[in-house]
Amino acid sequence: MIASYLSLKDILKCHRVSRQWHVILSSDPSLYTEIDLSRATRPLRMESVHALVRYGRGRVRKLHMQPPNVTFSPHCFRVDDKAASLNVKNVSNAHLKPLFEALEQLQISETKHTTPLQFAKVERVNVLFLIPGFPSANLRHLDLEFLLSMERVIDICTATPELEFFSLVFYQTLSGPKDEDTRFPSVKSLVIRTRRGGTYHFIHPLFEWFPNVDDFSYWPDMGLPAGDIYSMHEIVFENPNLKTLRITPSGCQAVGVRSETLRVLHISFSTTLRSLHIPAQRFLEELHIESLPLLGPLCFFHCPLNFLEQAHESASTLRRLTVAISPRFDVTHVDYFLRHATGLEFIKLQNVHNVNDSTLELLGACKRLKELLVDYCTGITGFGLIKLIKAIAVGAGGKLRTVSAIGNENIRRQTVDWAREMGVIIDA
Repeated sequence: MIASYLSLKDILKCHRVSRQWHVILSSDPSLYTEIDLSRATRPLRMESVHALVRYGRGRVRKLHMQPPNVTFSPHCFRVDDKAASLNVKNVSNAHLKPLFEALEQLQISETKHTTPLQFAKVERVNVLFLIPGFPSANLRHLDLEFLLSMERVIDICTATPELEFFSLVFYQTLSGPKDEDTRFPSVKSLVIRTRRGGTYHFIHPLFEWFPNVDDFSYWPDMGLPAGDIYSMHEIVFENPNLKTLRITPSGCQAVGVRSETLRVLHISFSTTLRSLHIPAQRFLEELHIESLPLLGPLCFFHCPLNFLEQAHESASTLRRLTVAISPRFDVTHVDYFLRHATGLEFIKLQNVHNVNDSTLELLGACKRLKELLVDYCTGITGFGLIKLIKAIAVGAGGKLRTVSAIGNENIRRQTVDWAREMGVIIDA
């Protein structure tokens, strides 16, 4: 049915076209398995919820919304502070149960004027738990953009034995679990966001609660003043099975990783990080180093080994490479990848010293390259771009479609126009 390609908002508009359309669209519950209420312009009333429940017939599997006290009108969702403090379901919200009881994926986004710390009061932290049907035992993906205590994290994970992806705003002094029964091995992907006092002190005990995590991301608030971030000399990720690590190591001077099976290494936006130590990697698909003004290529102070050399064995698997706005790096540090990682699909060398036309010549064998970002690399000229486009544009058997060379006055308008005719957009 064509309606399956429409958003929920558009489907509901089509209901009003005619009675026949309404009958057809309301008779197919598959159209309502994924519901997005995050962009609702006004709170949903009771009758609207009843209609969604009727259309979905208990088959709602994916729900994206703002906090329930924002998504639903006061008559539709009742906040009982006493029930919240006692951890008791509010029976007056029973009509919402069919929306939540069979969910496999739930995402709750914060509103424009709400910060996670406004949910720190007990009645706000517990507001989601007032809904009968939450958390669903079928949940596999849960993304909550409001502050949770560890007690609430435990409650959620205990009630959702199938949970695989968990994203939350978290900040708390933490100790490890007391026994095996309180560990949650089903969680494989964990995303932590903080909005105050960014710190890594909870990392080790957190990994004890979630021993099988192989995909970990940590994003502190980048707007914090430096004095509000608790510093650590070094943080070491001990998990030997870690495959994806995306971190913003604010306050850390050194990061160590023990895993030899990384697929994604994404480290960015830290004014304190000075050294990175990783073992040899053979399977990296994405390497991202960005906005790290103090990080140099050496593994540790006075160590002659370039940590990027530890990833050289990944040249055959690497698909995305970023080295940007990190002044202690120059093109020689990534030269090996440009020569041997012929499967690269995305390259970003922004503000990297000594990138020039000779660098572009190394990419002539990268037939899979789709996007190249070389902003503020003033050694590149239009002549070098023309040679590259002739070698790996779509018409030459490659896939190159986009080149960003912002801040480079050596790129003439004629070159940009010629590239467009060749199917490549140059942003200069």
